Amino acid sequence: MTQAARAGRMFPYTEDAIMMRTCKVLFAAAAVAGLAVLAASMVSGGDAGDLERGFLRPPDAAKPRVWWHWTGGNVTREGITRDLEWMQRVGIGGAHVADIGMEGGQIVPDKVEFFTRAWFDALGHAAAESDRLGLELSIFSSSGWSLTGGPWVGPEQAMKKLVWSETGIEGPARIGRRLPQPPAHAGAFGGLRGTAPRRGGAPDAFYRDSAVVAFRTPPDETWMGDLAPVLTSSGGAVDPGVLCDDLLETAATITAGDDGVAWVQYAFPRPARIRAVTLLAPGRGVPFGRIQISADGAAYETIVELPGAVPYRAGGLKTYAFPAVSARFLRVVLTGAAPDPEAVMSQSAPKPEGRYQLAEFIVHTGARVDRWQDKAGFGLIYAYETVPTPPVGPEAAIRPADVVDLTTKGGREQARVTEADMAAPWFGDMKEGRRPASWLIHDRLVSEAAGILVPSFAFRAPLGATNLVLWRWAESGPHRVRVHDPDHVLPKNRASWT
Repeated sequence: MTQAARAGRMFPYTEDAIMMRTCKVLFAAAAVAGLAVLAASMVSGGDAGDLERGFLRPPDAAKPRVWWHWTGGNVTREGITRDLEWMQRVGIGGAHVADIGMEGGQIVPDKVEFFTRAWFDALGHAAAESDRLGLELSIFSSSGWSLTGGPWVGPEQAMKKLVWSETGIEGPARIGRRLPQPPAHAGAFGGLRGTAPRRGGAPDAFYRDSAVVAFRTPPDETWMGDLAPVLTSSGGAVDPGVLCDDLLETAATITAGDDGVAWVQYAFPRPARIRAVTLLAPGRGVPFGRIQISADGAAYETIVELPGAVPYRAGGLKTYAFPAVSARFLRVVLTGAAPDPEAVMSQSAPKPEGRYQLAEFIVHTGARVDRWQDKAGFGLIYAYETVPTPPVGPEAAIRPADVVDLTTKGGREQARVTEADMAAPWFGDMKEGRRPASWLIHDRLVSEAAGILVPSFAFRAPLGATNLVLWRWAESGPHRVRVHDPDHVLPKNRASWT
């Protein structure tokens, strides 16, 4: 079996979100963000009495500055004055206006939208009041957490995310099909496998192809459908399709049983060798709990503690990799609500809930990178050493040695192949009864390699694009290939091979 993955870059946020036309601001009794930036200060040239007086009455340079969140356009002149007067009264030295696109706090009837005349008037009032109170005032260079939003930033220049699709193909066979375009909708993440259509939400945004990669599927990789598990839960029937549909918007509700414990479980018809589990939980993130395995459905062993290392802003999408285990039963036990940042900082105990939601619950028999979503920037992680990926054997790896690289001059010379051979108009040769020159490459190399990596001569292929051609398979089937074609340049069928 071989896989091909098609990857591309897309603009992940809607135009409204980037322009921040509804920039969200909390004033009135708005909470000043607790992210205080302390200005360094030293008492110089004085005695111990000067140092003591400095602590009793700190100079302005030693007073903390704070982020001042303006969230959602919820701004009033009265709220600005009250906030700044409170800062001055409690000894804060200044504020950094952080205009961000998030809801929260109090709501005012007449919102002050970013970059409107009313917004500039509010900012001018804040500056005048800061002068009056002797406070320092600074401001983000633009709206939003990233400081890069605004109508002047087009999709081509804006931040992007990597998206992908996967296609499994049986072989050996000559395949002609169009590969599905990876998800191109707004949001922090495209799709686990990029196989399902978007349901509602924002329309497709900016998208560009990046690469097409084909690889022989490692022999220990088995799809969830082939594992044929039976799904049960503590609260009764759950639709198993929802937990494996590659849709981030659909979710199943897991209700605690009479004993107050919530769990969802896969039972396999025979022991399965498992290396990783992917969970997606809507809301604040993966709840507290544990992943357990069992041979008989009675005695369970915990193999993963949830939500895992670095729970601060834990995020809802995580793949947990572990040394391979054999089990007939695998379940996720949910014991407490996902932690919010305040609970993490205060080290509060998890709060049990009667209902939990899971959008995806996928078991992997093949190797995965532990917490790869966090490591790839789709989530937050602060200490990589806390989430090492277990080592894997050759049965779980993709062998680069099985591929001949014809994209380099040295590789072509070693294989005795020219660019003219690879770019030969094979369709015309075939129609006239001649064996195309590109096919002769196969005839010469098929006994030496499992496949070749060649420059792409396809119509509309970008500069530097490559194709992976595989022609050697395992002795027995079934065999499959996943094809990744973000540029839509591979043929849909034989009739389109022109």
